[in-house]
Amino acid sequence: MKLIMKNLFRTRELFYFTLYSILSCLTFESPIFVVFLVGKGITYSQVTYLFALYSFLVFAFEYVTGIIADKYSRKSTLMFSTAFLILGEMFFVMGSNIYYFMVGMVFMSVSVASKSGADMAYIYDKFIELKQQDSFDDFISNLGSAMFIASAFVFISGSFLTKFGSSLPFIGTIIAYLFCLLILFKFKEPLRESKEVSAKNIIKKNVITILYNKVLLGVILVSLLVVPSYHLLDSLLQPYLESNNIGVEFFGLFYFLFTIAESTGAKISGNLNKKFNFNEILVITAFIVSFGFLIMSLTNSLVVYITPIILGISFGIYCTINSIAVNKLIESDIRASLYSLQHALTKVVQGVFLLLIGLSIDRFSLRTSFLYIGLILIIGIATIFLVCNNKVKFNYNKKNENNKVGAE
Repeated sequence: MKLIMKNLFRTRELFYFTLYSILSCLTFESPIFVVFLVGKGITYSQVTYLFALYSFLVFAFEYVTGIIADKYSRKSTLMFSTAFLILGEMFFVMGSNIYYFMVGMVFMSVSVASKSGADMAYIYDKFIELKQQDSFDDFISNLGSAMFIASAFVFISGSFLTKFGSSLPFIGTIIAYLFCLLILFKFKEPLRESKEVSAKNIIKKNVITILYNKVLLGVILVSLLVVPSYHLLDSLLQPYLESNNIGVEFFGLFYFLFTIAESTGAKISGNLNKKFNFNEILVITAFIVSFGFLIMSLTNSLVVYITPIILGISFGIYCTINSIAVNKLIESDIRASLYSLQHALTKVVQGVFLLLIGLSIDRFSLRTSFLYIGLILIIGIATIFLVCNNKVKFNYNKKNENNKVGAE
């Protein structure tokens, strides 16, 4: 945290980015989103279909917006993202049926697709401009920790706001993002390599980067299982808590536990990255997340309280190290688009998982669903690790960390 404050006073732009990042975490409806939809007459199956629609739409828009951010402007892309998020939230405030919510999901998906990649690309290029690349790892891990803490506050206050009106959490999010929009006007596009490159060449370079940068390929393959599976908790945790006789007013507390654990994981990730190769950290934490889902399939009541700590810390580490790894393994001119491509691919897998859960949730118990998710993760990650270790040379040395794509 000291490093963050040191950087904040060194340049206003890092201060603005930090403030924007924390405010963009203030999605107050997160802990009650599924319950809100069910209260509007939406079934659990329809909820999973809405999330699946969201995931596929993010995939559809993600790579396109990433290319736009690389070719034109990261700042403008972030402003566009913020405006669309505000519009999407308005549809949920005004909505009374699934058609309103579908339109809201469309706006939200475009917003998330636009932001993904552009924000990380912006700040990494800003560190390059300031010639402070060595400070990026610590900065992003500490910032990630602060963002998780902000999310923890949101989960408590979001649940509390529902006592005064089911739409108030959405209104709170709209207010937070209006402030985000104002802060974005203070952003200055970072100096970077020439943007005079065609979209076709950006796509070509992305493909070559993934296929020939063997370390990056391994990182992306593992993320295609871990990230979508973890985000399934957004749609499954609330009914899971209900099945364990946890009142809606306490949902925020459990999301609070998750985010505090994630914050702790993000905080310690910087130290772990200095002692271990990041590919080793990613694989180990991926397996821990997998076993967390297996634990949730048990009937012991203590599981409800232990799981947030296990999953949260592991994913906090995984998410932060993944961001550090991807940024270091790609070049500036394709950073936003390739980062967006990774996110888009995870959304496709997430959409498939949601469709499968939606089709089976009425046939199987939630604990059975968690069991299947855990088994799929363990088998998939083990397979990827074996293939990458033997054929894709997944092992990676710290001294190669700064080698750019094309060196192979």
